Amino acid sequence: MTRPERERGQVDDEVAQKLEAAGLWRRAAARWLTVMAAWSLTDAQRVWICQRRAYCLSQVAPAIKPERPDFAAVARAAKATQARMGLSRPDGEAFRLKGAPAKRKKAVGSVSVSAAADDAEA
Repeated sequence: MTRPERERGQVDDEVAQKLEAAGLWRRAAARWLTVMAAWSLTDAQRVWICQRRAYCLSQVAPAIKPERPDFAAVARAAKATQARMGLSRPDGEAFRLKGAPAKRKKAVGSVSVSAAADDAEA
C-alpha cells in the first residue's frame, strides 16, 4: 500500500479482498470486522473499514421469503373430498362411533353439571 492510500485511511487485507473478489460478501464483512478488532489502527482507518464493511453488506442479495402455505385451500379440498365420499355430516357425526355412549364432561377439581345430573339419575 502506498503512502497516500494510508493517509486516506485505506487498509490492505488480502483475505478480505479475496473474499470480496469471490463474491462472498458476508464473509468479507466479517473479515473486515476481525481486521478492525485485531490491528492497531487510526481513527481514519477504522472509519474506512467500517465503510468497506457496510459496502460488503450492501452487496448481499436479499433473502427470498418462502410463500406462506394456503391452509384455507387445504381445508376446502378436504371438505370437498368428504362430501364426495358421503362423509359430510354436521358436528363430525360421520367420525363418531355409532351406538357408543357420549362422553361425560368433567371439570378438574369438581363435578360438572352434566356429570352430576347423570349421577342423580342413577
